[in-house]
Amino acid sequence: GGQSPFVKDGKVKSFWKHVVWMVKGAYEGKAVGDVSRSATNDNDKTQHPWGQSESGFADLVARFVSQGDMILDPMVGGGTTAVIARALNCKFIGSDKDPQAIEITRKRLRDG
Repeated sequence: GGQSPFVKDGKVKSFWKHVVWMVKGAYEGKAVGDVSRSATNDNDKTQHPWGQSESGFADLVARFVSQGDMILDPMVGGGTTAVIARALNCKFIGSDKDPQAIEITRKRLRDG
């Protein structure tokens, strides 16, 4: 559903994203599908050049977490995952090698 960026100069549109899903202990949740959707043209690059759509991440995160769960985002970028975690009443830990990305996320959460 979302926009698909061109990969370099190869004129290949990328319609998928890597997702790393880790759990502590055995996963005891329900089975989930491997296709997630986002609203068309919902990419959000206003916070960070690698920004992701809130609709796509909300769809993805809602499949794997329950209220109160902990979400870790090791490449927080513009904070989309943090915003979705808060909306789903989840705990959140975010990190990034770029201190500016951390500040963008803090500001987004503070102002949101």
